[in-house]
Amino acid sequence: MLNGLRFTLCMFLILFASANKAAGATNVSGNITTDTTWTLAGSPYIVTGDIYVYGANSPTLTIEAGVTVKFNQYRMLYIGSGATPGALNAVGTATAPIIFTSSQATPTSGYWGGIYFSDGTVDANTVLDYVTVEYGGYSYNSNISLNSAAPTIKNSTIRKSSGYGINASYSSPFIQNNTITENGTSGVYGNNSSFTITGNTITNNGAYGIYDSTGSATLLLGNSISGNGSYPVMMSVNQAGNVNTYGTNGNNLLYLLGSTVSQNLTMKNQGLPYLMTGDIYVSGASAPTLTIEPGVTVKSNQYRMLYIG
Repeated sequence: MLNGLRFTLCMFLILFASANKAAGATNVSGNITTDTTWTLAGSPYIVTGDIYVYGANSPTLTIEAGVTVKFNQYRMLYIGSGATPGALNAVGTATAPIIFTSSQATPTSGYWGGIYFSDGTVDANTVLDYVTVEYGGYSYNSNISLNSAAPTIKNSTIRKSSGYGINASYSSPFIQNNTITENGTSGVYGNNSSFTITGNTITNNGAYGIYDSTGSATLLLGNSISGNGSYPVMMSVNQAGNVNTYGTNGNNLLYLLGSTVSQNLTMKNQGLPYLMTGDIYVSGASAPTLTIEPGVTVKSNQYRMLYIG
């Protein structure tokens, strides 16, 4: 009899805990115009309509460590809006990361829109640290999209987007020590973006590891890039002096855009040949020298030239 009572009590406690946890889910949508915190107690947050974080008072959405945010189909998180500022402070820990994901029972890539940072983003207050962003890409073809913004993204996992992991236009984000993996196209895409990408593991993306379409990156250094479907990296020749680690990718060449070397530069031997896809000019007021390390191979597409002076 006593054992039966104990069993019944245990089952009651388990059911009570489960019901209590389910009751803790918080539905969210609409505009956030004042400083707001999403707490662990309110997790998981279910995004049922697009979230907009901006207002005259420059609001910050703060998300506590360990919180899970689930997005219904097509939904987005927008930070800032043109001249109207806003910020996102999502700082987890190694043991309690913040998770942005699909609300599906079995998640699929591209189900929700992603996180969008506009030119209204208050960069100094915007940090993603120890977060996971996954299964986005319906809008802007990426998990994280930036338009004239410069957030810090570090120690995080960006994965399983239907398109890009991170898509930056006219932006200068700081991207450090992340794992960027299994995205449908490139891990990181940049257009006229002076981003800094250091210490990341960029693997198993559908196209490029890093696609710097205009050769505008400030620094590409110390990244481990392997298993991507196309070239490991597209970059300016001016990044050829910064060493990264390259494993096997779909095309085992370092894709160099046409560009100008205007300061002294040493092209490092990084274990893969360089592919010159546009003309490269070595010239400038400081009389720059291009030094090429022993063992380097430079291949060229048809009609391309290396101009000195």
